[in-house]
Amino acid sequence: MEKNNKKRWVELWQRAGRNGGEDAGDCAVVYAHLISHHRGKYEKSPRLYHTIDHIDRCLEEFDEVKGLLTEPNAVEMAIWFHDFFYDTYRKDNEKRSAGVAKDILKAASLPHAFGKRVTELILVTKHDIPPADFDARIIADIDLASLGYSEKIFDENTAKIRKEYDWVPKEIFNKGRIKILKAFLDRPTIYLTQFFRDKYEAQARKNLARAIAKLLE
Repeated sequence: MEKNNKKRWVELWQRAGRNGGEDAGDCAVVYAHLISHHRGKYEKSPRLYHTIDHIDRCLEEFDEVKGLLTEPNAVEMAIWFHDFFYDTYRKDNEKRSAGVAKDILKAASLPHAFGKRVTELILVTKHDIPPADFDARIIADIDLASLGYSEKIFDENTAKIRKEYDWVPKEIFNKGRIKILKAFLDRPTIYLTQFFRDKYEAQARKNLARAIAKLLE
């Protein structure tokens, strides 16, 4: 899978306007940096869900909707960078990920407007403010797609996320997790676009309700 990932990354880098070279913008150097972060090389907490496998799944979801997007290259680039940092001891991972994406794309001399848009899209994955434009809503839905996966996969992902927060006492983790899941369940719709509502809304609501009930036991 990693070989296919690298090929895909190079093609995206080229479409975004950079062919690579021996400087800070070299696509192979940036790719290696991305992979090392998604392997959790630089963080205190382990990565079990927020790995390159999560990026793969997001890219699979992206492939189904890219024809609907205004700026597909920016959305795809944001997917690659949105979990560049994932340290469960911190609460600013999206902001830090957006910052490093901005710096890397600037160093690579990619267009300023492109880099700005990528950073905006990364910040959407905080899921704190409903985004207004369609592309931003799509990346938000892609990031939450796994909420609507099968019960088995959802439970496997839940267990992985719990292990990422293994340092948090059970009672505190459960309280925080319930708050997060309930916030999604209390929305008029979990997903912001019709495509993902049709695909995942019903199963996501079942998964979240079941997960909350289990956490309350």
